[in-house]
Amino acid sequence: MEEFFVVGAFRRKGVGLGAARRLIARFPGAWQITQRETNRAAIAFWHRVLDGYVIYEETMTATDALRREQRFNFP
Repeated sequence: MEEFFVVGAFRRKGVGLGAARRLIARFPGAWQITQRETNRAAIAFWHRVLDGYVIYEETMTATDALRREQRFNFP
């Protein structure tokens, strides 16, 4: 998956969280999710999705821009 986007009218209503978790559950295995460090909303969203759902490792990477990355295996 290259991008994950929730239309504004559906944000903060649990739609994105539910969709993201269903997507992860549908494709078990190794996952890597990355956000730009400047995109605080995306970082907060993925923390809400992952916290309490999977055990993940979070690192910072420096490529073309500083990025935050979560890696985990599901289930």
